[in-house]
Amino acid sequence: MNIPAKSSAVLEWTLRHEYLTVMLSLAVQIPLGLFLGHMIDSSTFMATGYLVGTGQSPYIPQDLSGVFGLPQFGLQQLSVIGYPPPWPLLLGVIYDLTYRWLPNLLIYNLAIKAPVITSNILLAYTVRWMLRGNGASEGRSQWAWFFMLFNPFIVLTTAAWGQIDTIVALLILLSISMLQRGRFGSASVVAALAVATKQIALPIFFFSAAYVARGRVKRALRYAILFGASLFVFYVLPFFVFGWNASFALGNWNDHLTIGGGLTLFNFLEYFNNSMQLPAGWGVFGYLWIPALAIGGFALWRRKGDTGFPEMIRDALFIFLLFFLSLSWLSEPNFNLIIPMAVMLVALNRLELKILHLIWIIPLVFAVLNYSLPLLLFPVYPSIANALASLDHIIRPDRLLVRGAVAVSWTALGWFLVWRIYSRPVRRAASVKQSRTAGG
Repeated sequence: MNIPAKSSAVLEWTLRHEYLTVMLSLAVQIPLGLFLGHMIDSSTFMATGYLVGTGQSPYIPQDLSGVFGLPQFGLQQLSVIGYPPPWPLLLGVIYDLTYRWLPNLLIYNLAIKAPVITSNILLAYTVRWMLRGNGASEGRSQWAWFFMLFNPFIVLTTAAWGQIDTIVALLILLSISMLQRGRFGSASVVAALAVATKQIALPIFFFSAAYVARGRVKRALRYAILFGASLFVFYVLPFFVFGWNASFALGNWNDHLTIGGGLTLFNFLEYFNNSMQLPAGWGVFGYLWIPALAIGGFALWRRKGDTGFPEMIRDALFIFLLFFLSLSWLSEPNFNLIIPMAVMLVALNRLELKILHLIWIIPLVFAVLNYSLPLLLFPVYPSIANALASLDHIIRPDRLLVRGAVAVSWTALGWFLVWRIYSRPVRRAASVKQSRTAGG
């Protein structure tokens, strides 16, 4: 990846004015965090913060339409949050520090986004730090940092939408960095925290176990035991500590395994059946990710050759792609887990820039077609969102058809990447000295 002279000048300016660049990123993200929010996810997060902050269980459905005085925001008969305890506990703290003392919905909305926006900044710095320490030139490291700070898809799905995938991505990268430095115990704890924050991070365990087992199987077993113990502390223990009744959550643990859609081939279910539920007899498709992760972990364990940093990131991307492609439901924000890996591979000359752009542009286009953008008009403009919902009935068939085609394009790209990563050796990057000479 050669950086054009004009772009190189921009990156040099950002390096000289680093804090101003970060402030510009925050100037974009904070207004979005203040005024926008996903009508479903944001209302769920707000309600969860209220429940935890007032000593109630976030895993029992309740009618909260009168809590915030905003019944039109969909808080009636609210479904329980589908996230493990760490995020609900943090939401309870946020409620206690903000809405309890200052009952302003906009401030509360921004406060909920604050950890996500902070993780966006930290993720950009982590990507740059890992690249600098592993052979990337200063220009490429700075480019990756700038890309992470201002990427439209990342900003939309986090600062505006409020989804927490960049928090999980940050934990995943920290765990990989610890693995690389031989800190297997710390890596297992951080990996468990990532999975306990959002279950979509599960492939990090299979990647890490395969990586550790290349040296010694017993060491991998110790890693797995510590991971399991940490996951128990982060995921299970809070139910006992806070007296939460987990029966409803346990009874609905597989909700996402019984539906099909998002950026998968099952996206057409809604077009043909007007439902996202997997048809009778199709339930097995909701569990394909289990053998996919097992096969992927075994393939990584058997892989021969270099196990340096570029290869670690490549293998991590491989198993996350395999996981995503085996799911019956895949949401757009989940792509924030693999975008940092793809960015680092581009900076290390292991992946083409055009493929990176496809990885974030395809889900962004899908988000527009998936009716997500009107939902982002919460909490300030619910009336506009409702008006757009009525207009959607006119274009809905065409929208669903085009949306399905976008999902197919992602599936094709994803399987191409899986095949290429596993079957073809990735060309080595030029030496650091050559990269610096070329200004890349």
